[in-house]
Amino acid sequence: MGKGNFDSNAKKVCNLCKCSETNQLRYGDFYEYQDLTVHHYCLLFAPGLPQNGQDDEGIEGFLTDDIRREIKRVKLIKCCFCKRTGANLGCYNKKHILGAYHTKCAWENDVRFHFTYYYPTYCDKHDICERKRLKRKRKCKICFENIIDKERNRAIKMLCCKMTWFHRDCLQQYALTAGFAFKCPYCNAKSDNKRLKMQGIFFPERDALWELEDDAFQELYQPPKLVCESDFCLKKTRYAKKHHKWKICNFCGANGIHIKCFIGGDSANDVFTCESCKLTLKNSVQNNEQYYWNSSDSDDDDDDWLKSIKKVKVDV
Repeated sequence: MGKGNFDSNAKKVCNLCKCSETNQLRYGDFYEYQDLTVHHYCLLFAPGLPQNGQDDEGIEGFLTDDIRREIKRVKLIKCCFCKRTGANLGCYNKKHILGAYHTKCAWENDVRFHFTYYYPTYCDKHDICERKRLKRKRKCKICFENIIDKERNRAIKMLCCKMTWFHRDCLQQYALTAGFAFKCPYCNAKSDNKRLKMQGIFFPERDALWELEDDAFQELYQPPKLVCESDFCLKKTRYAKKHHKWKICNFCGANGIHIKCFIGGDSANDVFTCESCKLTLKNSVQNNEQYYWNSSDSDDDDDDWLKSIKKVKVDV
């Protein structure tokens, strides 16, 4: 998608909603293509704008000729809130004939945006999605700030967590970052995205941003660089050399020793504890004994981390 030529000093205005706001959480991305400047959400919710192109055509599949026809159509429509012309959205309820409004006016008057198949908008009186009103002050579980009175109508409650509320903008920011990896920010449970879409949350169809970064997780592919802790090892060979087999500390996993240098034997069942962990255990346990984790005796795959605790005596 190409970009048009614009005066850098001129304030860019969306051709559909006539607003210069660039708030991505409420208007989406601001696109510049040829002689057009439009918000992404203004394109999605435009009642008379079909998506006739492919994703790589025009602006996200919206062809320029169709956008220009939609701009011309809404030019004389009056907003029911500010009474000015150019109202680009409308209430999807057929009984609300005069329910047209600008995108900015919609946000200021509790209009609900449904990011579902037809991308409808509903005014406060005709919303088909039940609105749970926040009756008293609560804190957002993302930013930990109080949800003030003017934000209560747009506050969102997750079904998986009782009495857990979020600012709509905080939840939207997290959804834009997480993409397909979105889960409840409070309990990490898989959320009902369809319900959140009807409450005005947009989910981009892509992986999480932290997975799209250059060289993401490259450190996981690098073998740890260890030095053999044995006093009898003369080579001090690095772990990266494949022809040397190592035994990793069963407690911290950060230190290791060559199997051939391990006095305890070369059996896979033998446990190695590094000097740092031995010192820690000695300082924290009375009678010079310590119990540590042994994950080899677990019988239940679902609770391995809990049921794998077995008391084994280690001399330190």
